[in-house]
Amino acid sequence: MKNLKEEIRKNRVTRNRLENEGKDLFGMATDTEIVEFIKGYGVRPLFLCVTGSHMWNLAEPNADLDIRGIFVKPTEIILSLHEGADTIEACNVLRKDIDIQLYEVEKAFQMLQVHNGNIVEMLLSPTTFYKTMDIDWQKIAKNYLTKRLAHYYKGYYHSQRSRAMRNRGGKALTYTYREIYQGIWLMRTGKLVYDFRELRNNFEQEFMPSKLLDKWLERKTWNTPVSEDEIRQFEKEWEMLLAVFERE
Repeated sequence: MKNLKEEIRKNRVTRNRLENEGKDLFGMATDTEIVEFIKGYGVRPLFLCVTGSHMWNLAEPNADLDIRGIFVKPTEIILSLHEGADTIEACNVLRKDIDIQLYEVEKAFQMLQVHNGNIVEMLLSPTTFYKTMDIDWQKIAKNYLTKRLAHYYKGYYHSQRSRAMRNRGGKALTYTYREIYQGIWLMRTGKLVYDFRELRNNFEQEFMPSKLLDKWLERKTWNTPVSEDEIRQFEKEWEMLLAVFERE
């Protein structure tokens, strides 16, 4: 009983503490500004990180800042007849290109239970800037680094491929490569690599370097249409990578 009381006391002291208060987030905001903005919804943030192009080291100079995380509602709301929303979404906050998407903690764990790769990648993100000190989010997420994530990556890169084919943009196709490379590497090693260039280098000896991807990684043609010949070349590389993924 004494040990239990001591643990409760420690949790009260450490709960909701910022790891590095005032940390700059890619020159667009500070962690303090983001946390205070979220608290304005009347909820308590539990975990926050930067995702998207900044997390994958693919950000353009004018890229949006994508914030994802987990929050908990006040007890009186949770126990009421009208529990309120289990997500928070806000675009262009703090008068900047900052987008926020948060999941209520119950919803986040429901997503984990079905091996949602989005949540797993988020909780293991190297760009985490806020978390409650009494919850080991990484330890929780590592329990879900299993082969069941194959369903997520297959579904996600198929959707990215469809988007790429509709928009014919090099950016969407680059993200398609990122998804299948990540899926292959995870199935092979049980680990995630967030820096896309590092991830790609892991396959440099195994796959012939894609000239298409080299072109798109320059970012000069990310938002311009790609040619029919490039689409056909992409399709051939896609089928090869898909076969490798299935094998792994």
